[in-house]
Amino acid sequence: MTALGWLLKIVAIPVLLALALVAATLVANQVPLAAEPGITERLRTYLGSNRVETLAGSRFPEREPMVTVLPPAQAYQEAREAVRDLGWELLAENPDRYRLHAEVRTPILRFQDDFRLEIESVTGGGSRIQIRSSSRVGQADFGANTRHLLDFQQVFQGRISD
Repeated sequence: MTALGWLLKIVAIPVLLALALVAATLVANQVPLAAEPGITERLRTYLGSNRVETLAGSRFPEREPMVTVLPPAQAYQEAREAVRDLGWELLAENPDRYRLHAEVRTPILRFQDDFRLEIESVTGGGSRIQIRSSSRVGQADFGANTRHLLDFQQVFQGRISD
């Protein structure tokens, strides 16, 4: 084999391994790649950002703030219990201001991510839940924070519909 052939193998193998690791992590995080705003924008986000925040009018449907008919105090208690149900470590809470901060560990590499939520009252009754989830390490989260957001939404919705 020529020197060029060996060089191509030396370069190609780590690149292919890195691509496989990225793909495996995206699959493990079960991110909605096919959902709006499309796979290109989602990959750009998952590979170029290490945080997720709910924001009214977001192009990503799961990033819309959650709205519930529950009053803030009750929504806060349900949110707190959802965090516990998920097995996340509650680091700080302010029940008077309806805020909490939890630590989430990623399943594969056990990275620590911060999950924060704040609940505010909505005119006419009910509550709006604002969420921020961010990775402490790295420039990309490979969809981990989106997974935290989706997990919380699912458990919270399950709790309030029972």
